[in-house]
Amino acid sequence: MTKFFIDQHGCAKNQVDGELLLNHFLDMGMEQTFKPEEADFIVINSCGFIESAKKESLDAVVSAKRDYPDAKILLTGCLAERYAGMLKDALPEADGIFGNGNISKIDEFIRSFMKGERLVETYKQEGVCCGERKVLLSYPGSAFIKITEGCLDYEGSLTLDPDDMEAVGILPYEKIEFSEVEKLTDTERAGGGFGSTGN
Repeated sequence: MTKFFIDQHGCAKNQVDGELLLNHFLDMGMEQTFKPEEADFIVINSCGFIESAKKESLDAVVSAKRDYPDAKILLTGCLAERYAGMLKDALPEADGIFGNGNISKIDEFIRSFMKGERLVETYKQEGVCCGERKVLLSYPGSAFIKITEGCLDYEGSLTLDPDDMEAVGILPYEKIEFSEVEKLTDTERAGGGFGSTGN
C-alpha cells in the first residue's frame, strides 16, 4: 500500500487544502504515515505569501529530498500555485509541483506522479476549493472552514457586491457552505471527533 506523509506549512486556509489532499489520498486507498521515513511520497504543502514561510517551504523540500532520498517529494499549496513556472527548473528536489487552484484534479495527477512522471500543474482558481474532509489536521474538537482563497488584500472587499467578491476568491455570505459546518458538527456529535488525525 502506498504511504504518504504531509508536511504542513502556512495558514488555516492552507490547512484546509492539506486536509482535502489528505482525504483524496485516503479515498484512493493510500495510507497516511506520521513517520516520513516510511513514506513513498512526502507532500510539502507550502505557503507562498509570507517571505519567511516561502523560505521555510523551500527549505522543507530540499531537506526532505536530502533526508528521505527514496521518497518522492511533492510540492503543493500556494507557493506551488504562484511560482510553478519558476520552480520547475529552480527546484529539482521537487519530483512534482501541484498548485492549489483545483484540488479535485489531484487524483489524476498523483497516479502519473507515482509512475515517475515529473509533473508541474496549476489550474485557474474558480471560487473556493472545498470537498469532503473526514480526517482533519486540527486539534480535536476544532475545524477550519475556508471562505476565501489565498492571502487576498482587496481594499473595500467587504463592500463588494457578491459577483465581484467571487471574482477575487471571496465567498459571499449566502454562498458559504454551512452544510460543511453541519457535517463536521454531526461527525463530532456522533463521536467521530472532528479534529481527528485518524490515529
